[in-house]
Amino acid sequence: MMTGSHKCEDILCTYCYNKFSPIKMNMHYRLNDGMINPLHKSVEEDKSPEEETKTESEFDMGRVRTSRRTGSSSAARAVKGKRLDEKLLKFYTERMGMSSNEAQSRAMQNDYVEFDADAPEIDYDLNEWKKYGFVESIKYNGQRVKWICPFCHNPLVSGSGKKKMLLFSVIGDTNAGKTVYFSALQRLIGDRLLYIGGDDSDDYNFFATGTRLPSSTNTKPLPSCTMMYMQENPETKENEEYILVFCDIAGENCTSEQKLKKTAFNLPNSSAILFMIDPTRFETIATIMGKKGESDEEQYKLFTAVYNFFDAGGNKLKIPTAVVITKSDVLKAHSFFSGDDDKNKFVMPYSSDDHANFVSLPIIDEVDGVTRDFLRAINKGVYVSNVDMIFENSKFFLVSSLGYDPESQGDDNAIMPNRVAEPFKWLLYENDAAFSHRSEKITRRSTGITLLNKKLDKGIFSKIKGKEETKKIDFYYKKSELKKKLESLKEEP
Repeated sequence: MMTGSHKCEDILCTYCYNKFSPIKMNMHYRLNDGMINPLHKSVEEDKSPEEETKTESEFDMGRVRTSRRTGSSSAARAVKGKRLDEKLLKFYTERMGMSSNEAQSRAMQNDYVEFDADAPEIDYDLNEWKKYGFVESIKYNGQRVKWICPFCHNPLVSGSGKKKMLLFSVIGDTNAGKTVYFSALQRLIGDRLLYIGGDDSDDYNFFATGTRLPSSTNTKPLPSCTMMYMQENPETKENEEYILVFCDIAGENCTSEQKLKKTAFNLPNSSAILFMIDPTRFETIATIMGKKGESDEEQYKLFTAVYNFFDAGGNKLKIPTAVVITKSDVLKAHSFFSGDDDKNKFVMPYSSDDHANFVSLPIIDEVDGVTRDFLRAINKGVYVSNVDMIFENSKFFLVSSLGYDPESQGDDNAIMPNRVAEPFKWLLYENDAAFSHRSEKITRRSTGITLLNKKLDKGIFSKIKGKEETKKIDFYYKKSELKKKLESLKEEP
């Protein structure tokens, strides 16, 4: 593979969730009907022990293989030009839990080839190759073919490797409000969050056709939902594009380490984690609503199950984590909020920051502090202490996707979402995919010696006298840029 300096991002497969560099892997491409890879064998023969070992291990999470496979006994099992793709077969049986017959039926696919820059049968865009170090689409014997994941042989999302990809893992007990939350989020963000999906049923996707999340009763692993997110740079007004992959884990599988290991294949490569907590399960809130309090024991187990899943061994998990208390509109009647206008504003509809084009970190901190204080006030401080013990970078949020309780107020009210965008935008910021705003007072000394302005505080130049001027400067920045931006502002003449 070509090496050097390339404008290349890691690729995340939206099916098996392996993360890899396309310039370090031998990329695979699915051929069209009737096309055959001549390197594949034409007669069936038994695998060697070495081939058997490779097939079993190559699907392991995070494992990177750079050796080229030139043959497989699976290529011999051809039916009308299609062959049994053993990588797909392994995906359908081990990841999707399909029966052997169903998995084999779906794994009968057209043949595939691996990329070879010197192969005469392969034609590709040389400029794309030079810029990124890989090519998304190639021509094989004159016919255009597109790439597939080298681990599981499912199709890769268009634009992978050219745009930054982020994986959002969504965790929450049943009825935590995940479906409504993501519907409200897409409505608020609008055209900046577009579904680009895949070939799977809409039932598997968060936003497809504006419907719903996967059913909470479906405990099998589900394909992810893939979105294109456009972040406008507040200074240049230019759009930056990101590929966001959302993956929901059924509530029944969230509270057990063993169940997570069987279904939550997305967690190890997560860019961000969203914990969704239903406050109506808390006895104090249920009483206010005139309901019988339910046990929130299962919700509490969420954090420990995830921690044990990672087998962190006493170390805090570094993945940015947003703990979201949903249905916050029902909290308005609690004395913690009702008697205090400064706190009550956090559970009122239409928060001003939902539509801002940047992340207000002071507001995020304020919401985090109020939410923590509220949990302690209703004797749920164990949530706070548990999160702080397990996660290195976490924030608490209060959101209301509807702004009202459909059970008690009916379902015909106007939707008035509150603070829905804040956890999402904070997680983007933590992954360097969103901007924050800052005002800084910069003091400079004017000496009339223009060439020495940048060095006045060093060596003998520090003794040169000059008039000091303090100026307030507003600027936008990503997380990784703050230190560099502050230094550049101080050095400007």
